[in-house]
Amino acid sequence: MNSYYSYKTEFSTNGDWQEIQLKFSNFTPTYRGRTLNIPNFSGTSLEEMTFLIANKENENI
Repeated sequence: MNSYYSYKTEFSTNGDWQEIQLKFSNFTPTYRGRTLNIPNFSGTSLEEMTFLIANKENENI
């Protein structure tokens, strides 16, 4: 298996300012959109965190 993969989780927002708490244990491993058969994120090491808005709607920023 390729050693490059990411962990992802999904969450909803309501359009207002929110503080959202995400459990590391809920992050599932993925590679190119496919879920991998390895353990979820352990939270022991974190190098980078990014956010992808994937709601399929144009946003005015």
